[in-house]
Amino acid sequence: SAGVVVGKGSNVNRFRIGDRVLVNTALCKDGQGGTGALAEKVTVSQEACFPVPDDLPLHSVSNIGRNYCAAYHALKVLGDVS
Repeated sequence: SAGVVVGKGSNVNRFRIGDRVLVNTALCKDGQGGTGALAEKVTVSQEACFPVPDDLPLHSVSNIGRNYCAAYHALKVLGDVS
């Protein structure tokens, strides 16, 4: 998922309101492993967020994590490629 930071907690220091981010919901500390990513707004930990450059459309980066993880799993785990 990808979007724009619209609010943040007092301990968040990696991002500011208005920053564009890619979220890997599998890294969320809530233990849910990806719930809520299709919602209009979600609350996630800053550790699950990665900055998105202004010149990349959010819809283009929203599945980067999913595609990368699928390829990694296929090559490394299933294919045992080193």
